[in-house]
Amino acid sequence: MSIRPFDREASLRALRDEDFDLVVIGGGITGAGVVLDAAARGMRAALVEAGDFAEGTSSKSSKLVHGGLRYLQQGEINLVYQALRERRRLLSNAPHLVEIIPFLIPMFGKGGVLPAKISRLLGAAMWGYDITGGWRIGRIHKRLDRDETLSYMPTLPADRLVSSYLYYDATADDARLVLSVLRTAALGHGAVVANRTPAVGLTKDATGRINGVSVRPDVPGPDQTFTVSTRAVVNAAGVWSDDIRAQDEGVNPGSIRPAKGIHVTVPWEKVRNQVAVVVPVPGDRRSVFVVPHGNLTYIGTTDTDYSGPLDDPQCTPEDVAYLLGAINGSITTKLTTADVTGSWAGFAHWWPRVATAALRISPGCTG
Repeated sequence: MSIRPFDREASLRALRDEDFDLVVIGGGITGAGVVLDAAARGMRAALVEAGDFAEGTSSKSSKLVHGGLRYLQQGEINLVYQALRERRRLLSNAPHLVEIIPFLIPMFGKGGVLPAKISRLLGAAMWGYDITGGWRIGRIHKRLDRDETLSYMPTLPADRLVSSYLYYDATADDARLVLSVLRTAALGHGAVVANRTPAVGLTKDATGRINGVSVRPDVPGPDQTFTVSTRAVVNAAGVWSDDIRAQDEGVNPGSIRPAKGIHVTVPWEKVRNQVAVVVPVPGDRRSVFVVPHGNLTYIGTTDTDYSGPLDDPQCTPEDVAYLLGAINGSITTKLTTADVTGSWAGFAHWWPRVATAALRISPGCTG
């Protein structure tokens, strides 16, 4: 397999002139991982992305690589184990983009007393997290008293604070991680990758098997639509996956339910958290992350059903109020909308009807 230049013009020429074993539609972290895996196994693999690489959810995340402590509390032990195993791989393969950071879980009680049941549950969850992944990175959780907790975040309400747990997870430069995976696929394994090259149709042979992906590159001049020859397709378009399925099935199946998540940034001085913190949302059985980032702290995320346009999700006043309400429930220095210096919004997605809808489009497709 020849090594490819990480160059869009060269990639477009290759897409026009060559035949492929697999074409991946979608240039987020899922698509990037699929094309790298395929190319590393010796397949002639290509990837096309409608916008820029990592333009969607993969650049609008919480910038974390973690196993999901809440999944452990829900009994999803195997899921957490797999996620933390992948976290260890990323720490090994991309130490310049992924790093271990401490997380604080403050525990509040009435009259300085924490309910015994909550204490036992959190303690069990912490040990479970260490067993499923903490030992791999040599970092084990510890219990902190009130004064130790306040040294990490002095804006916590001392009158309600009982103690805390300090555990370890990882943060990541999400967009650069996607680009690094794609560069590895191209420069190291010969994959062909092209951004701003939307898939606009699928072609099939006489048996109904997909044998091509029609693409329309965003280039100067007249329409230059052409078809990429391929033996199989993976649909890794995230919340846009149903639009790709519609090219195969003729109608949009409506199988994906988008969920919008937003983050806001505020001046670090207003929060003064030395480490990342997990705070509860008052009146809701959820928590949000509060993560220091230079002279800023970012807070997120929300998780709300969404039915609007997918290309430009907006942070609404209600979204911002939700996050400010969450952080204000756990600090003494209250934040207002005037303190918000920035925001971003992205989508998660769920398949209420067909669990594998995002990756399966026809008998000619790899799922």
